[in-house]
Amino acid sequence: MLNHARRIARLFLLPLVLCLPAGARLAAGEAYPVPEIPALDDASYKKWVDQVLPSPDLLKWKKIPWRADFAAAIEEAKALQRPILLWSDQGNPLGLPDMAPSVNTVNARQLVWSDEEVQKLSENFLCATAEVWTLATGKSGASDFFHKAGGPANGGAAHGLYLFTPDGEGMGFHFLSRPKDPVVKLLKEGLKKWEGIAAAKGYKPKPVPPLPSAETWPERAAKSGCFLYVVARDLSRGDGSPFPDPNNPWALQAKWRWNHSFLDLSASEAQAFLPKDGKSAVPDALFKRIAKKFFCDNANGNNHGYRTDDFLKKGSLTVESLGAQGSLVTVRMHGEVKCEEGTDGYNASMGDQLAITGDHRIDVHGLYGYEANLHGKAVYDTAKQKFVFFELVAVGNRKGLRPKNENEYWPTRMGVCITLEGQYEKPVPMAASAPAKKESGSAPAAAPAPEAKADLGPHREAVEKALQSPAARKDVHASIKIFGKNEDVVFKSADAQGVTIALRGNKLPLRWKDLSDEDRARLCLAALDEQTEALIHAAALAGGGPLYEKLRDRVLALDPQRAKDLAAPAK
Repeated sequence: MLNHARRIARLFLLPLVLCLPAGARLAAGEAYPVPEIPALDDASYKKWVDQVLPSPDLLKWKKIPWRADFAAAIEEAKALQRPILLWSDQGNPLGLPDMAPSVNTVNARQLVWSDEEVQKLSENFLCATAEVWTLATGKSGASDFFHKAGGPANGGAAHGLYLFTPDGEGMGFHFLSRPKDPVVKLLKEGLKKWEGIAAAKGYKPKPVPPLPSAETWPERAAKSGCFLYVVARDLSRGDGSPFPDPNNPWALQAKWRWNHSFLDLSASEAQAFLPKDGKSAVPDALFKRIAKKFFCDNANGNNHGYRTDDFLKKGSLTVESLGAQGSLVTVRMHGEVKCEEGTDGYNASMGDQLAITGDHRIDVHGLYGYEANLHGKAVYDTAKQKFVFFELVAVGNRKGLRPKNENEYWPTRMGVCITLEGQYEKPVPMAASAPAKKESGSAPAAAPAPEAKADLGPHREAVEKALQSPAARKDVHASIKIFGKNEDVVFKSADAQGVTIALRGNKLPLRWKDLSDEDRARLCLAALDEQTEALIHAAALAGGGPLYEKLRDRVLALDPQRAKDLAAPAK
């Protein structure tokens, strides 16, 4: 009751909060002021893309080869004579078009399925996911299998983890999909049962083949339209708070959460992102459809978007042609959006009062929404009649309807990033680099990278000096190799001997000779992302692949003319 009373009392402070200048603080930590909505342009938007999209550490749960189609997984399990591990939750843990996974999934991805012990146990099963309500209440072969094996027909009771033999015998169940300990217990007990069943029935399990594609829904991505991956992510409040340590379970569970869903555009809708006569706006109806479902706060779990048709207070997205190179057309996207609506019990006389949710209920009726600036780029292949690169980010403030965590209904920074799933694992077309200015009506041409330089010593020296300079930003995250394992670290400082980083909150000195060239390049990209000269040297050390492409894109964004100085990536 006391906690609830505090939350109610704070609502009366909201007009004061909204009027505070940027950077101001309320007494006794009552609430945060409204963060400034950052301006986005060709030079700045990329750093927000990098903050919003999940890092490799946050995607460890995808090392498990989850099958998205449960019906197909059943047939595959029969052929492989393997037991099935089913993860059933609202929105499907792998995400669905127009529907994000639930808060149970958000937590379990990091606290359970990214754990090495759990991943090792899961290798014994064919692992599949399903949308809980569709599975429990639907009429399909997958639903029939589920019900015959003991799965409930009530979607609200069907969340959780199930173990089945390939012929449909239940071997265990755990409601929800967390925490870790009962999941480990379920898997171990299930494996013990399976050993006896396999011996009695003469099963000879075959290896589970890897997934054929990095795309979650390859059959949708193969269509003629545009199948997009949408990530919503809580960000630093803009008050100097450090970005959270992904190895901190509390930070992952209670703050800076992220979630994803998918945006499925038809061929004609995708074509609407191609400018007419050099520059035009995405049709209002299409922009409104996207905003209604995706420019909302689902970082904490599934959110079906706005209910009413007048939620969009302002918003538009302009697309502008930046020229062509062969069959590739580069497009710049820029816009803004403001979404806001009240709960069913909200009355305008309440003023700026924000809505607060408890567990599946509205505790306080009021307003909720999202306001942001948008920017990005895309590349369309006229030969393939498809987008081959797409990168649009929205950065602004969400407010209201934040469940369970005290203070989380206050206006707080959130980012939404829309990309082609898996595009960063593929070579980025040169036309997808940050746009160069058109001159004399000609299309911008990307200069080919010169031959790799044999001596990387000068590049190492330049990067090391740059990291020691005052220009190097401190307390930024990077992924480097520590004791043979990729780790998310925080760059603290550098001197003539080496660098000091923080690993899981503990400071650790590393000598220069213990850092690989790729590690130097990653630290440079994180700490010197506005320093063109340093980035050019780092690109020479990058070793090719996505890291080189990120450095190349960053150089092109800062100074397209300097792109010609980029060395070919070291092998």
